[in-house]
Amino acid sequence: MVDQKKHDELVKGLRDLADWLEARPSLRTPCVPEFNVFAYSREDFNEQLRLMGSGEKDQVGGYLTVEKAFGPVVFALNISQNEVCTRTQVGVREVEAQKARTVPIYEWECPESFMKEAS
Repeated sequence: MVDQKKHDELVKGLRDLADWLEARPSLRTPCVPEFNVFAYSREDFNEQLRLMGSGEKDQVGGYLTVEKAFGPVVFALNISQNEVCTRTQVGVREVEAQKARTVPIYEWECPESFMKEAS
């Protein structure tokens, strides 16, 4: 079920974002302007796909996707392969055991002044 208020707020926010970006032509734009929607059942996926109308099908990272492009902006409907497909063993392969090794662990420490400058 669609939360109509949430839907309307998103549409308004997107229009406001477009106006804001248009008023700042020198501002960098997002690298991947993609909006992902996830279906959690085959029935839900089929209903959302019906509402989309059409799109380009793909299979990426364990998900089936249908994408509809609006220029560089993409709306993507996703569902886990587990919900739609049947996993079938088609053979075997030998994998070499990896030797245990020590790897460094990193954390990031950022100056507090950075967040003050960004606000």
